[in-house]
Amino acid sequence: MRRQLTELEDSEIGDIIKYSCSAHLLNLFAKDIEQVDIKNIIIVSDIQDGELKENVENYLRKLKKISIALDYVQKEMCVLSDCTHIWKGLLSSNWLLEEANKLKVRYNAAMTPAHFAAHILDPKYRGEGLDEEEDTMGMEFIDLSYLQAMKDVLTYRAMSFPFKDYMFKEDLLKRTHVSVWWRSLGSKIDPGMIDLTNQLYTATASSAGIERLFSTFGLVHSKLRNRLRTEKAAKLVTVMRVLNPGSRGSSYVDEDEVEE
Repeated sequence: MRRQLTELEDSEIGDIIKYSCSAHLLNLFAKDIEQVDIKNIIIVSDIQDGELKENVENYLRKLKKISIALDYVQKEMCVLSDCTHIWKGLLSSNWLLEEANKLKVRYNAAMTPAHFAAHILDPKYRGEGLDEEEDTMGMEFIDLSYLQAMKDVLTYRAMSFPFKDYMFKEDLLKRTHVSVWWRSLGSKIDPGMIDLTNQLYTATASSAGIERLFSTFGLVHSKLRNRLRTEKAAKLVTVMRVLNPGSRGSSYVDEDEVEE
């Protein structure tokens, strides 16, 4: 994955957002914190060692946090802004220092300026939780992507006209996809902003969706994968969406919030 990403970054193609699969990186983090001494134990009787029991329970709690995050980043409607929010939630959880450092490495590998830009332009988040450097990277990405965008972005961040208060109500944002939210502004903002937000919010957090597509249709995966044309691919995507209506899912909830 890293080699392919590096090749894309070195290419001259400037209008493609390039980033790593967050689901893959979360799996790698789970591997990072793997406790071999626990996994190698075969329990054949009641555990009398209280310390071992506590270690196992702590390990399972950590894996559960990663598992919940994985479930959300693999949803078809998990866009880059949601992905950033999920990673931020993991970073704010309780980890041992060594684990926190490993998580930060995976976070840095997953995040790109496009993620921060998407987080800033998503009315659910508006960049809250990003540090100063991340906010700057996101704004610079927007500025480089579309020079005329900054006027609308600053107006949006100030929640000034045409961005009215009712547009930021929590219940509305939960029921409205972010790309629809931006398109609803129509001629009130620069057309380039619509194009930019459409690009950001059609990019998903992981490659899980396309992997599910090919694993669902074995014939396509084994014989026709490299010969798919646009029309046939569109039909398969339509069928897949009908067969999997629940994969679009609800919002991410931090495991710490669930426990509370």
